Amino acid sequence: MRRCDRPAGNYRVTFLALHHKEPYHVQIQGHHDIIADLDGAALLVEAAPIVGNDKAFEGELCEHEVQWLTEGVPGKAYPINWAFTAAMIK
Repeated sequence: MRRCDRPAGNYRVTFLALHHKEPYHVQIQGHHDIIADLDGAALLVEAAPIVGNDKAFEGELCEHEVQWLTEGVPGKAYPINWAFTAAMIK
């Protein structure tokens, strides 16, 4: 099982969190982490990408992650004091 059945391409995502001057990081949502059970021990195989207000994320995103970033409604999809920008990179 992979996190991304339909890759959307490489993106640069920036994140602004009002009222958070210190470094603050969030996962780009749209799916659950992929975890394998190895003899009773959980192993994280693949997690959602992370973006911070101190460091942009650059890399491949899934279609549903881009949709969450560009179509998500502040106050419903994520806290109202968050803002994201997502730009495709080559």
